[in-house]
Amino acid sequence: MTKFLAPALAFSLFAIAAWLSIEDAQKPLFASHIGQKLPEIKLDFPLVKPQEQTLPTLYVFWAPWCPICLSEVPHLNELYAKAKDRLKIVAVAADPNGAVELAREQFRYPLAIPKDRTLIEFFDIQVLPFHALAGTDGKIIWEGIDLDIKEISSRANL
Repeated sequence: MTKFLAPALAFSLFAIAAWLSIEDAQKPLFASHIGQKLPEIKLDFPLVKPQEQTLPTLYVFWAPWCPICLSEVPHLNELYAKAKDRLKIVAVAADPNGAVELAREQFRYPLAIPKDRTLIEFFDIQVLPFHALAGTDGKIIWEGIDLDIKEISSRANL
C-alpha cells in the first residue's frame, strides 16, 4: 500500500500545481489604467531633468538586472532623438541599485528614481519592463509590457 501512496501523493501535488498555474496564466499581467489620471508623482532625477513643457510622457519602468529592459535602450534612445520636442521619455528605476551608472553610460533620456512607491503601486507592476504613456492631461492613454514604438507614436500623435 505504501508503494502506491508516494506516487499518488506526488501526482496529486503535480495536478494541483498545474491547475494553479493554469489559473494564474488566465489572469492578465496588469490591470488597465487607460483613462485614469496619474497620482502625484515624486521622482528624483539624478542625471538630467526632463524638459519642462507639457508633453505626452512615456514612463518606462525598468531595472539594471532586467535583460529585456536593457535590450530596449537603443530603441528608446532612437525614439527620444526623433521625438524629444514632442514626447518626454522617463526611465523609472524599479530597482535603483546600479541604475545611475548604467543610465549615465547608455541612456539619452532622463532617469528617475522614485522617492516613494506611489507610481509603482498605482500600476501594480509585477513584471518588467512596463510602459505607460500619459497624455498632456496626466491621464494614461496607453500601457503595455512590450515596447510598441508604432503604437506609442500613434497614441502620442508623433
